[in-house]
Amino acid sequence: MESFLGGAVHPEQAVHPSTQLRMNGASKGSARTVIAGIVAFIGVLVSQSVSAAPPDLFKGPQEGETAPDFLLKDLQGDSVGLKQFKKKQPVVLVTGSYSCPVYRRQAAALKRLYEKYGTRAAFFVLYTVEAHPVKDPSPYAVKEWVTDQNIREQILVRQPTSYAERLALASRCRADLRCPVPVLVDEMDNSVWTRYGSAPNAAYLIDDRGKVQLRQGWFEPIRFEQALLELLQEEPPKW
Repeated sequence: MESFLGGAVHPEQAVHPSTQLRMNGASKGSARTVIAGIVAFIGVLVSQSVSAAPPDLFKGPQEGETAPDFLLKDLQGDSVGLKQFKKKQPVVLVTGSYSCPVYRRQAAALKRLYEKYGTRAAFFVLYTVEAHPVKDPSPYAVKEWVTDQNIREQILVRQPTSYAERLALASRCRADLRCPVPVLVDEMDNSVWTRYGSAPNAAYLIDDRGKVQLRQGWFEPIRFEQALLELLQEEPPKW
């Protein structure tokens, strides 16, 4: 098993020292009982590590709060602001960067939602600071943090030092993922990313009043679609 931050979680670490002492002095029958309990406990830990999402350690506007306004340019250089959708349609905003393996993994699900609901809600990817650049510190660590998945997939990019470099990476990411969702590129001060919680793959559903209806520290497509349909007053999907 591996923790969210990449550290190995060894099964033996789940065994309390007092349990070891009891095992040393127990009969064979009781020892088997203790061992069976430990095995069961480890099984629970394994199942949780497989099914549980990474912990939500990020901030940003909460449900019911007014979403921070923004005015950013898309990949074509056109300005897009949150206010222009007020009293018109909901807004879906998902943060991401090319070096974030979670974002890349969820891109197909985001594409699916966009293709289904893109005429009834405005979808955007907020392209942010790189989550796991090479030779540069990760914004989520004090040093370089290149994931194994990035190494396997050869997604080895530096942290952009100019808007032009970030724009180029955003364009490359969109093309490689074949995700048609419009991309808004944050400025180099990362102000919009910061106001929305600084998460690598957060998702926000904002209604046409500018209120946050759903905030996900990590984008969860099934729950997001349910919330979107509730906002659009449609029947929940069957997955």
